[in-house]
Amino acid sequence: MYFALEIFLHLMSFENFDGHMKNILCLLWLIALFFGCSKDEKEEIVSTSLNVILIDQNGIAVPDAEITTEPSTRTMTTDENGEVFFSNINEGDYVLIASIIEGLVEYRKGITIKTGIENEVVFIIDLIDPNPPTGPGEAEIEGLINDIYQQLKGRNVFDASGYVSYWGDVGTDLVSSNFYAELDRYSFDSGTPIINYVWESHYNLIAGGINKVLKHLEDIETNLSSMQLKQKAELQFLRGLLYFNMVRLYGNPIVVTEDDYGQPDTSTYAQGMQEAYDLIISDLQFAKSNLPSISTSSRASKEAATALLGKVYLQSAGFPMLVNENYNKAIQQFEEIEGKFSLSEDYSALFNSDLSGNPEVIFKVDFKAENSQGGNYGVLWGPLGYALYDFFQPTPKAINGYFQTANMVETPVSFPIETADTRFYQNIATFKVESGQKTNLEDITNWRPYKYKKDIATPIEENGGNLDFIILRYADILLMKAEAINAISGPNSETYSLVNEVRKRAYSDEMYPLPQGLSKQEFLEVIMEERSKEFFMEGHRKDDLIRNQMLEEVLNDYNAQTSGPKKIFKSHNYIWPIPAKEFTFNPSVKQNPGY
Repeated sequence: MYFALEIFLHLMSFENFDGHMKNILCLLWLIALFFGCSKDEKEEIVSTSLNVILIDQNGIAVPDAEITTEPSTRTMTTDENGEVFFSNINEGDYVLIASIIEGLVEYRKGITIKTGIENEVVFIIDLIDPNPPTGPGEAEIEGLINDIYQQLKGRNVFDASGYVSYWGDVGTDLVSSNFYAELDRYSFDSGTPIINYVWESHYNLIAGGINKVLKHLEDIETNLSSMQLKQKAELQFLRGLLYFNMVRLYGNPIVVTEDDYGQPDTSTYAQGMQEAYDLIISDLQFAKSNLPSISTSSRASKEAATALLGKVYLQSAGFPMLVNENYNKAIQQFEEIEGKFSLSEDYSALFNSDLSGNPEVIFKVDFKAENSQGGNYGVLWGPLGYALYDFFQPTPKAINGYFQTANMVETPVSFPIETADTRFYQNIATFKVESGQKTNLEDITNWRPYKYKKDIATPIEENGGNLDFIILRYADILLMKAEAINAISGPNSETYSLVNEVRKRAYSDEMYPLPQGLSKQEFLEVIMEERSKEFFMEGHRKDDLIRNQMLEEVLNDYNAQTSGPKKIFKSHNYIWPIPAKEFTFNPSVKQNPGY
């Protein structure tokens, strides 16, 4: 049609065409246009039907939810069976949108409508709460809480550029990083930009988000409804989660419980490691007592609060707090979790884009490509030729940990690579990507962390991929409980059973049982080795080494074996300095020792 229009206009421009001829041409053009458009319209209006069934993660129908589409068709409400029926919907690609809780929560799902078939879509959602807020102000608060969950996905918090990158394995024996060189080689100070950015991001979320909503709840004159009490518990869980980051990062953060952080009078706030842990434990105890049992791992729950509280107790039992009685408290929390979760049968299934219903996941942050919140896991690291950036390189220690001593990997590598520990294939990319194809790399210095992004046929985009990033999972509970028991009394039958349960999934043969007769120190080293492989690039390694006073030792070993840049660790570097920017408006703040 476009080219016919060009020809018509060209003919009409000829001066030797008289008026009569031009009138005939116009008439012919209009006739052609009419029939052409009619044909196009007939091709476009190919309609069919669509039946949508909306259910939650437990297979229960979700009634009274609004279902609409992009491109827009119409909006319908699910019946008691969770169903809506669209008639005369054109074929094509759509995004289904399910809105619940008065539009405060949206779920999206891409679909393709085809003719000649009965289009039926089962839309499974992680239902946030089966009893949505209905009382005065409850829906408004729920909307604010949803916004806080969105902010957890921000840079410097739990995005791929967040805790897992700037702290987890950086500065340890598992990766080296040129991008985070100052952090990795311990050459940072209070003016290092990332140290200021992380501080600011966390306090903006704590004070400007969580504390602000908590203050709103405190200002309610009447007693809190059951929904408001649950909302308060959810907020305190999130505050405990974020302050747990802060106390591990900075050691002695400022403990802000109001929404006025950054104002001149904030010098009155307490500062210190003990004060921070006191708030974290208090928040999580309240959350544990007032949150409902888990219905979705993407929201705070009684189980998530219990698991996080156990993790907090374990970390504070070790260095630098050394509160030994907290080992028993940690064990008590972990025992409450046991039996409510189980290990995923397939280790690789933990790093898929959708973990709804995965039996191992206790709490996760959902990254969605919509609204440019894809999370960037797989963007900052991954196979050469595929990842957009090349921020991390696994060390020989990280690679050889998956092999028996006699089979350690050396350059040039002989393929195929065989190891009993199947986590290796999930965690390490031994290839590069060229034109969508994998090419094996014989030089291990070209290998990269793998873990999250697997579909190399799909080009990766910043903020463009969906991923459920796990904060708490059951394998962590099992290994932490074994560590706590071992710290109190050394290894016993239970500690062996706990560690072997994790190892059994990892190994493809009968090599998983640990050798008997290990000493207390040997068993701790086994646990640390298992954690280094099980949680590679998940943000755990540095915390594991710090609480067990092993960080300096492993870095000395690393420096002795590497020909590359050294990691010059000093005794005070187990925490970051308080950022220089903080002193500009809070002169009473105290800098961490050694900085």
